[in-house]
Amino acid sequence: MSFYLFRALQKVGLYEDTRDCWDVWQRMIEKHASTCVEDDVQERSECHAWGALILYELPAVILGVRPARPGYQAVEIQPEPGYLESASGRVITPRGMVSVAWSRDFEGIHVNYHAPKGLEVITSFSDEGNDWKE
Repeated sequence: MSFYLFRALQKVGLYEDTRDCWDVWQRMIEKHASTCVEDDVQERSECHAWGALILYELPAVILGVRPARPGYQAVEIQPEPGYLESASGRVITPRGMVSVAWSRDFEGIHVNYHAPKGLEVITSFSDEGNDWKE
């Protein structure tokens, strides 16, 4: 149900309130889990989909890379910072790797990205660096 909680908080502009919800994945790292645990009670590493929300959340929401057209003919880059101050990473798409790095300060969010040549990128921020390289 975490997926629905995260989506609801995002939809109403309260994504920063997910801060405490990330604890279960932090504990997985601390316990050296090799897969996402089924639940945070027994913490068995059975790799059930409901424990793997982070596999969606990090690329599609935190980095903000989502398909904008079928088959990734275009991508949307719209990071959701929540309570984070910065994030960076790469998202593999059928059209190639998309790299995103963002940070925020008192002026707002600053986003740099690099997408494969020919891949249309749709953003709602000023394109600060579509030529950015890692």
